[in-house]
Amino acid sequence: MSQANTTDFNIDPGVVNGDQLAAILNRMFGALVSTHSGASRPAYLTAGGLWAQPGSGSDYTVYLYTGTTDIEILKVTSGTLHLAGVDLSAVYSKTEIDNMLAKKVDRAGDTMTGSLKVTGQISATDDITAFKP
Repeated sequence: MSQANTTDFNIDPGVVNGDQLAAILNRMFGALVSTHSGASRPAYLTAGGLWAQPGSGSDYTVYLYTGTTDIEILKVTSGTLHLAGVDLSAVYSKTEIDNMLAKKVDRAGDTMTGSLKVTGQISATDDITAFKP
């Protein structure tokens, strides 16, 4: 769990030294990359902010803060993602969902595998020429 301190904001360069600034930035980075994870919404979060509440093990619930209310948008339980208010099983069978998820592009290093549909123009780096499909 990682949340920034409310005292970390409005940094005064005339008061905060380099070591203090590094500690503040490290706390802020930890909060950012953990989706402001904690038992409750951090006091500094503003409307439109996301935060994650850990459950047991690797379970998490992610909320969107509206400025007045926390709205659950997704939950991960036992490695399964549940989107709030979305029941794909009413539209697709498990096999269809598995097939859709299998049709993705995987990247490992410089190698991409899987289906890739390109529309429009691609600008490439110096080792590939640009093309229009």
